Amino acid sequence: MIKNEKEPLICSLTNVELKERKKTIEKFKSMVYEKNEIENGIVFKLEGADDNLESIMNLVKLERKCCTFLTFDLRIQKDAYPLQVTISGPEGTRDFLIHELGL
Repeated sequence: MIKNEKEPLICSLTNVELKERKKTIEKFKSMVYEKNEIENGIVFKLEGADDNLESIMNLVKLERKCCTFLTFDLRIQKDAYPLQVTISGPEGTRDFLIHELGL
C-alpha cells in the first residue's frame, strides 16, 4: 500500500525508552566506520561481527516504536564483510538523522 499523505516526523517513546534509545544510538555510532548521505537517508558500514548485528537489531526495534517513518535496509554477507545499514524515509529524513544521531 502506498500512502500519499505525509507521515509526521515525531517521536512517541516514553522517558525510560528515550534513555535506552540514547544508549543504543551511542553504541551504534561507536560501531560505524563509514557513512554516506543519500537523498533521504544515510548508509552506514560496520564490521560484520555478530555483536554488531545484535546492536543493529536493538536499534531497529527501538526506532520502529519511536520513528515509524523510518525504513531500514540491512545488507549482510560473510563474516569478513561489513554490515551495511541504510536508514531512510520521506523528505527530511536525512536531516532528521543527522540531528538525532548527532552526526
